[in-house]
Amino acid sequence: MIIVSDDEKKYLKKYISDIDEYIEKDDLQNFLDRIDDEIVSNILGNDDEPNSEGRKMQKIYDNIVYENRN
Repeated sequence: MIIVSDDEKKYLKKYISDIDEYIEKDDLQNFLDRIDDEIVSNILGNDDEPNSEGRKMQKIYDNIVYENRN
């Protein structure tokens, strides 16, 4: 199963409504791709620079990668 904290999951659910499906399917790469899509969308919507929401999503992304390393 994908390791993600309850706080991270709650935060990401605002952007990824089907987050539970990714976690239940243990589909780390597609989950990370989905988070990355939101990060890129945030950057593109803010003159090619992430705002505080985008930076928080990037931090969560990085943490998920770290926690799920093999």
